[in-house]
Amino acid sequence: MLSGLRFEALENVAPHEVGQTLALAFDDPVSDWVELIQRERDDGRLCLQSSVAAWADSQLVGICLANAPVSACGRVGATGVLPGWRRQGVGKRLVGDVLQRLEGAGAVEMSLEVSADNTEARRLYRRLGFREERGLRILSSRRSSLLAVSGTVTARPITRDEALSALPSLHVERPAFQRTTAYISTFHEGVVAHGVDGTQGLVGVVLQRGRDLLDVAAHPADLHCVSALIWAASELSWVQRLIHVVEEDPVGDVLEQIGFEVDSRAFEMRRTVL
Repeated sequence: MLSGLRFEALENVAPHEVGQTLALAFDDPVSDWVELIQRERDDGRLCLQSSVAAWADSQLVGICLANAPVSACGRVGATGVLPGWRRQGVGKRLVGDVLQRLEGAGAVEMSLEVSADNTEARRLYRRLGFREERGLRILSSRRSSLLAVSGTVTARPITRDEALSALPSLHVERPAFQRTTAYISTFHEGVVAHGVDGTQGLVGVVLQRGRDLLDVAAHPADLHCVSALIWAASELSWVQRLIHVVEEDPVGDVLEQIGFEVDSRAFEMRRTVL
């Protein structure tokens, strides 16, 4: 069946075609995917040369997205195949082509995130040399569910650059790809940051873009510090969402203490180039 398909880089595929295909593959609203793909392309986070599309004649039947290597680590993003083309090796070929392209772009490691309940995808990635490295949480909250923590700690508005400079020293655990400083620094429009001051500089930072919390980091992971950051962020959006919180990250534990709920769980998987 694969002999009738062609696999090409995403460079010449229109964003709306990519978005429509992924929306059908994941059974999501088309507008959400089209907007996401356009933004990822415009901001340079989506590597068009490493992302791959599968075509059956003029029909787009599968997509595998990729982020360009950061510190020699590339990332395999969303991979979707239309229902009628599944279980025929299309997904495996898509991911395999992306891995080759990322390696050619200088990646010596590859990472990806996969939903904990997607056992089929996890098996595929293991066959391609990935190993499950650690668990991730996707957290969300509403302002009405947040715990009011009494205390004198307050968060103040800071610049995006101040927040980015502080982040590396505030993460106890190595963050997942989409919460690395290199990745977050690609967001410019609409990013707002707050920080909590300590005796020798910032001890806590939150960056947000609308309802999406790009990162929340604090060292130490003090309840009052994290609470102050979240309440400051909630003034801009009463609904908040933070993806890919490492299971061992103490800040994630504090977020759950103050009212965040686990929407879903995932695994970070990693592959080293031999």
